[in-house]
Amino acid sequence: MEFASDMLNLRREIDSLRAARTAMMNGLNQFNRELRKSTARKMSDMRHMLAKEFARARATRRAFTKHNRRMVDHLISGFGTERSAARRNFMGKGA
Repeated sequence: MEFASDMLNLRREIDSLRAARTAMMNGLNQFNRELRKSTARKMSDMRHMLAKEFARARATRRAFTKHNRRMVDHLISGFGTERSAARRNFMGKGA
């Protein structure tokens, strides 16, 4: 009788462990699904944020380049005016 009792207890323990394992696997699968969704959401938010930052940086670079070109054009124009004035002064008003 003792053997049958031991086998019955072992069977109950195996069933409870199997149920615990199933519950644990279900919990891990749920955690995995939530983690994937959360990661995908965070990656999407990060891509959106980076796209906005890149657009802002692109606009800043364009404004910087435009300002520099205007400054260089202004300097070149000023040098041309000064060169013409120097030539007129040196060669006379008709030059």
